[in-house]
Amino acid sequence: MQLVGSLGMPAPHYPHMLEMIGAGKLNPVQLATKRISLNEAGAEIEVMPRYETWA
Repeated sequence: MQLVGSLGMPAPHYPHMLEMIGAGKLNPVQLATKRISLNEAGAEIEVMPRYETWA
């Protein structure tokens, strides 16, 4: 797995997230809802704060 960035999750939280993945408590495949092209990335990043995924 390669982590290349995130929105809304500070890098200091990555170790805990990776521990959860390693322990089988978090399945990152379930977190991805769609694939986008690199050309679509800029527009998608702009709307990400409006996603209804925050706890």
